[in-house]
Amino acid sequence: MSKNKSDQNAHEEQVFDDVLKLSMVSGGYKKKAALKVNGSINAGSECPDIVITRENGSIVGLEHFRIDHNIKHGRNAQSKSAEFTSVMKAEREKLMPRLEADDVLPEELASIVANYVSLAKYHQSCACCDDLMRSLDARLFGGKTGHARKLPKYRNHLTELSGDDGRIELGYLIEIHSDFQGLFIHDGTRVARLDSGQCPLYAEIYNLLFKASCEVDWILIGFYPCLTDQIANAAIIDCRNNMFKESCRRQRLKRTEYLGLGKTEPFLKQSRAGETEIELCADKVNITIENPAEGICPELLFGTAIIDAARALNLDRSGEPYTATISVQLIYELVRMRSKGIRGIVTIYDVMRLLLEIEWAVLKQEIDSFGVRYNISETPDFCL
Repeated sequence: MSKNKSDQNAHEEQVFDDVLKLSMVSGGYKKKAALKVNGSINAGSECPDIVITRENGSIVGLEHFRIDHNIKHGRNAQSKSAEFTSVMKAEREKLMPRLEADDVLPEELASIVANYVSLAKYHQSCACCDDLMRSLDARLFGGKTGHARKLPKYRNHLTELSGDDGRIELGYLIEIHSDFQGLFIHDGTRVARLDSGQCPLYAEIYNLLFKASCEVDWILIGFYPCLTDQIANAAIIDCRNNMFKESCRRQRLKRTEYLGLGKTEPFLKQSRAGETEIELCADKVNITIENPAEGICPELLFGTAIIDAARALNLDRSGEPYTATISVQLIYELVRMRSKGIRGIVTIYDVMRLLLEIEWAVLKQEIDSFGVRYNISETPDFCL
């Protein structure tokens, strides 16, 4: 077996282990689901990638694949994050002999770090929510990269391993790398800000997973930040007997709407990575990274915030979950209590009227309070 194949097998087993351990620790329904797919692991299989033999003799086969928030916009939606981390790893291995020999100047090392940080920021600025959906669609149903069309082959192989009388189950092990940090998640009972790696099941993603669930028994998901392998969340979705929706519900996985800019295209336009500048200052190294992103059109930003704040208020009333950008969340909080007297659907004209009714001094105070509450600067500009 080649080193690359061995490394890939080890990585697939690590993702499975991450999902299983985090689900076990979570307890409740997740733990029960984890126990149903636990057993003796063979990560050296290729069709599918992982084969698990349970104590009762049944076999669970899992096909692993990765989807990404940062992708290339080609037919195969290849991951820019995976390519980026691979290049960084190669650079590190190349530098290690020199680092051990103390043969790397501080400014050289700082320059390497600065360039990677700038490139990572550039990749992030080029991503939008729907890129993650495109990545999932390509891996599930794409002509060349889709795994759905390979399911009969996987089932046949599992049948050969188990024998005609053996019980087999088949599923996907999906590794999701995303960065929606800073968005506000409303789940019907509370509001919180997302950290990198936390990824709601946005409507299009949820729909794709539901479509996939009709042909498999399990969907295991590990949620990770774009550039690290530190798992942020996990899910084990039981798809047997049309249980997908109920299994998601029991794990608080809900079909979630996205409100604000950044849904269908990047909200920041950045045509290149920013230039970097290194300055040695005594025992410190100061790194300056240029921000070449184009400014957001204020009319577009404010208009979107008004429209989606109205949508947020209506979603509140129906108890449906959603995420909101900072600008949408700000407008929403300014008018939420003031909209309690409105019967029926809240319109954008209601939101605009309520904003105009707020005295300037009160408006400024509430905007400042919003910034302090969420540790956000420059909130009057509705920064994303």
